[in-house]
Amino acid sequence: MGLLSVSVKVGEAVQIGEVAIVKVDDRNGRSVKLKIATMDPSLRVTRIPTGIIPPAFLPTGLAPDKTSAALVA
Repeated sequence: MGLLSVSVKVGEAVQIGEVAIVKVDDRNGRSVKLKIATMDPSLRVTRIPTGIIPPAFLPTGLAPDKTSAALVA
């Protein structure tokens, strides 16, 4: 599992495999409005607290505890 960081302009989108497309719809300061399209009705989209990466997405070898939570700048 990896973490990908991309720069995307308003109106551009990224495709996540055959699962979803995420489009940057609007930007206001440091906030963006995203549109997420999927044909998979079982796909759950969950908003997470600012900057916290869930333990399942951390690099291998890091313990899933509160001290190993990665913050995104």
